[in-house]
Amino acid sequence: MKKAARKTNKKKPAPRRGKKNAAPKAVRTAMRVVYPICCGIDVHRSQIVCTVATSRDGTLAADYLQRSFPARYADLLECRDWLAECGCTDVCMESTGKYWVPVHNVLESTCDVVVANPKYTRAIRGKKTDSKDATWIADLFRLGMIVPSYVPPADIRAAREISRYRYKLCCMQASERNRYQNCLTVSNATIAAVLSDVFGKTAQAVMERVVQGGDPPDEEECKKLAKGRAKSKAKEIAEAVEGCAPNETQKLKMRLSSGHVAEITKMMGEADAELKRLMEPHSQAVKIVASVPGFTEFSAMVLLAEIGTDMSQSESAKHLASWAGLTPRSSSSAGKAKSTRIMKAGTYLKPLLVQCALGAIRCTTDDYFLRKYRRIKPRRGHKRAIIAISRMMPACIYHMLTNGEVFNPTDRTAEDRRDEERRAVRAAGDEQERMAIELLESRGYDVSLLGIPA
Repeated sequence: MKKAARKTNKKKPAPRRGKKNAAPKAVRTAMRVVYPICCGIDVHRSQIVCTVATSRDGTLAADYLQRSFPARYADLLECRDWLAECGCTDVCMESTGKYWVPVHNVLESTCDVVVANPKYTRAIRGKKTDSKDATWIADLFRLGMIVPSYVPPADIRAAREISRYRYKLCCMQASERNRYQNCLTVSNATIAAVLSDVFGKTAQAVMERVVQGGDPPDEEECKKLAKGRAKSKAKEIAEAVEGCAPNETQKLKMRLSSGHVAEITKMMGEADAELKRLMEPHSQAVKIVASVPGFTEFSAMVLLAEIGTDMSQSESAKHLASWAGLTPRSSSSAGKAKSTRIMKAGTYLKPLLVQCALGAIRCTTDDYFLRKYRRIKPRRGHKRAIIAISRMMPACIYHMLTNGEVFNPTDRTAEDRRDEERRAVRAAGDEQERMAIELLESRGYDVSLLGIPA
């Protein structure tokens, strides 16, 4: 006999509510041809492979014409003429190191050149050759599936080269300073604990005296070598260099490091002068950006060398902040967010904005960003608050350059009003506390025993 099915009182689970059961969103499945005639270029150091794709009428199929050229200037000119013969004015290539720059310089005058990030043009592993790569790039570009990278005009590109080279010089200078500091540590000199800058006039004069040989300087001699307010630290300086006896190797390293730092400083000065000359035609934009708290004229020039002065290249202020690598990444699967860390973009732009944000919260003339920082820090901490301020800055700069206006946020009045309301609430609370204390005292209570201030 078959056993009767047990009856249970369990209720069926109610359908979950939320994103999983939401109405499905419309998905665009149909592809369309964006560029009927286009060219995909696979760039290498010694040669380039060009594939011209011509779409057939009414279909997604295309006819391909492929040709290879050496990467020499004369052959690049021949490639430009060949593209003109094919009637192709839309070209796409991936940014392979610096090898794409000569190709872009030659084709820029006659074609609309799109430079794409390699992550958008990566081919299938195992089916990858130069000819297949060029055809794959042409197909993706023909169907509008490649996101173009921002390539600024020639004058902005020149300023960008100088600003990035100066950044490298600054890193080299910091490394050389660290090497000099290591020599002091190995030689038993703790002058860095007394003076803030071991490359200052006082520290350099004292260490030059030590390197020349003989016994370290005493307190009287240190007082003569010291400059300015460092004279009051003559005793501490003498104690810091007491017992300092660098050997010949350390002396040589210290001389070379000092000379290298001086040379790098001179090179940085020349780079600053050249950057200022290149940015003279954009002086109005520099003044607009420099009006943001935390920015100086120099930092404004470096910023404009990265993002340019034409904000039409960005879809919105959010897009510019995302391009700078200051927005949380989108990484979710099965309805779960995998990571919300900021992106790794903006290798040169992100550090600049973070430095300006640190300066903005210390700005004494305008406390706009300081107020926002004070509201965010208790909830999210110092580092996330600084990233939030850095994220606000490109959004402000986007609208300022678009409208041609200096820094004048529209929510400043609202913030002032909220601060006034908070002060009024605190004042009302203090008044109520005072009245309560007076009431207790009038009824004979001793409030001093409760620790309440009278």
